[in-house]
Amino acid sequence: MSIWSNAIGDYLLATLIAMTLTYALLTLMIRWGAWLRLLDVANGRSSHQQTVVRGGGLAVLLAWLPSLYVVLRRNDISILLPPHLVVGVFIFIILGLCDDIFSLRVWTKLVWQSIAAMLLVASFSFSVPTTLLALLISIWFVNIYNFMDGIDALASLEFLFVMAAAFLLAQDRMPLPIQGSAGLLGLTYLVFLRFNWPPAKIFLGDVGSYFCAVMLLCLMFYTCREKLLYWHTWAILLGVFIVDTSVTLLRRFLSAQCWYRAHCTHAYQHAARRFSCHRKVSVSVFLLNTVWLFPWALASVRYPDLGSVFLLLSWAPLAALSLFFGAGLPDGSTSRWLCKPRDSSI
Repeated sequence: MSIWSNAIGDYLLATLIAMTLTYALLTLMIRWGAWLRLLDVANGRSSHQQTVVRGGGLAVLLAWLPSLYVVLRRNDISILLPPHLVVGVFIFIILGLCDDIFSLRVWTKLVWQSIAAMLLVASFSFSVPTTLLALLISIWFVNIYNFMDGIDALASLEFLFVMAAAFLLAQDRMPLPIQGSAGLLGLTYLVFLRFNWPPAKIFLGDVGSYFCAVMLLCLMFYTCREKLLYWHTWAILLGVFIVDTSVTLLRRFLSAQCWYRAHCTHAYQHAARRFSCHRKVSVSVFLLNTVWLFPWALASVRYPDLGSVFLLLSWAPLAALSLFFGAGLPDGSTSRWLCKPRDSSI
């Protein structure tokens, strides 16, 4: 009885710490954003028109860490959080924060992302082929999440959906410390969503999008290693982000655009400009995740042998939507469905 009462007390205290600290830190960041050099100034690639504070993910992290300690302090933290995993995560966090402040070069980011990804993946003790695949997935997914954090509330809602869906699909097989840690993180992002809801007062920033991506990667690798979920299940849950970025990149490459340069031609960005409303797009993506992708993910868990089929069926309409909204094409293109004629000046 005392064990359960201690656990309940710990979780209540951790919840109070997480939510209170998140609210307080975000309020301070919004007030002192200019002094901290954390301002996102609108430009030609922006999906917003006004200067907004960025780096809100740092407040989420700083609020989550003490609450995490409260719920894990009765466990062997070195087993739950191996040192190289912690170091890898914090390299990603510091890299994102530096990019928010100093706007780092692409190759500098890729080098440090690779180092951080190697440390992260090494902590899961995969086979050599799986380790190499997980390494590529880590670098790719961190950048995908960063690309998709371009309008108000989208990345936060995606994180909350995927995290909640993963735990629902894994049911009660997830260890209690992981459930508690993820639940606290979800609460901090709910508080953040209050400030990030359109019109946003603060953005996640690179530090926040990296943090979201890395937390989802850790959960993905753990559940796949322990056979709680499957790779194709995760690919289905993350379908909107994966398909939008993939179609955008492929279309920019095929139309001879400089595909590796910063741009604002993702399908969700075109949709936000078309409807002149971030909220409609972010909520629509959340509903698409819930109504369309979650049932396919559930089917992939129940019938894993058909997982690849379910993956293709779930992605096909997403690809069509991305093409329809002009993913990869500059504004003003004559056709939303076909690639523009090759033009090296773009």
